[in-house]
Amino acid sequence: MPYSYSLELAKFFIFDQAKKIKPLKVEQRIVESPKVTEIKTPKLTIPVPTIQSSFNLGGVSQLLQDKTIKLIQCDGSRAPLKISQNNEMIQVDLALNEEEINEIIRKFSLRSGTPLTEPVFQAEFQDLRIMAIISKYAGSRFIITRL
Repeated sequence: MPYSYSLELAKFFIFDQAKKIKPLKVEQRIVESPKVTEIKTPKLTIPVPTIQSSFNLGGVSQLLQDKTIKLIQCDGSRAPLKISQNNEMIQVDLALNEEEINEIIRKFSLRSGTPLTEPVFQAEFQDLRIMAIISKYAGSRFIITRL
């Protein structure tokens, strides 16, 4: 292991009879200390999976491919989805059934590692956040927002 050397001077003083300080002896010592070397690691580029390649959300995946869509709102089973695009709420001709809604919420839970909690569920995965209300009686609903 390579070492760097530093020179330390150690001076020892003595009082003479006139109470004046005089240097007694000057010593030189070589002190070994381990040399700190910088470890360089190669930069790795890790491909970031897209929403489409990471998990399938049915018709919602197609909407998420459009980066201008900032919000997808599902008000319940068989209700048309609403999207926010260019600061305007637009109703699209796509509706989900209860099973599809619960599957989307479950997939977000699995991918984000967030336990599925009822009645309110919130999770983040990649650049998306889901806020959902889970109800067997009134029906589940969700809002997906792009961060």
